[in-house]
Amino acid sequence: MHDTVTPSLHTNLDREHRAGKARKMLRLLRGHVVLDGASVLEIGTGSGVIAETFKECVGPSGDVWAVDVVDQRLDRDAVGFRIVTGTALPFADQAFDLVVSNHVIEHVGDLERQANHVREIVRVLRPGGYLYLATPNRFAPVEPHFKLPLLSWLPDGSRSAYVRIARRGEQYDCWPLTRGRLVRLLEEGGLEATDVSREAIEALIDEERPSGAVRGLALASRFLYPIARPVLPTFIFLASRPP
Repeated sequence: MHDTVTPSLHTNLDREHRAGKARKMLRLLRGHVVLDGASVLEIGTGSGVIAETFKECVGPSGDVWAVDVVDQRLDRDAVGFRIVTGTALPFADQAFDLVVSNHVIEHVGDLERQANHVREIVRVLRPGGYLYLATPNRFAPVEPHFKLPLLSWLPDGSRSAYVRIARRGEQYDCWPLTRGRLVRLLEEGGLEATDVSREAIEALIDEERPSGAVRGLALASRFLYPIARPVLPTFIFLASRPP
């Protein structure tokens, strides 16, 4: 299979928005990962703001790298960077204490390529290292990239037609996962996975400070989590590579 990743048209380059995401990540990682002196990789860095934030946290003895299929970074001197064309990562085995894959896995391709994405992450993680992985829920009521109701609920062959009919583009270029499929991918990759989606709701409210309908949905989800979990917009997992 030709393993290439198409550049995403969905990247958010707003600095403050990305800084809020970074604050949320740091809060969820607290107590799991010691960042001072750590070696960190962000996959699909986009604006680069999240990698910049981690660079501040790891201190002078730490190291941060980022990869993406295109270079859209706002500060191109902040961290080390490499272009990638597929799921392979251009780093040595066991090079990192933490890998961040934030809304990337749904863009790398089908299930086989998603499994490759996880295997490559495991390869570059040190024993005891952590993966932070966030991805949209296939069964979210509104698909987050194209903002269309129930788009990702449809069979693969029908999604692009819906996008065209709604005049949102020519094709649906994402492969969202169910929670069960995501858990299997992580476990088959040899990772011990913990779902922190519930904690992420609190972190989103406090750190990203959403407004309007997003804030309302987050507040409702906080109190109705057991009921709302099957249709939450996003899954967030922390997964460790056993020592």
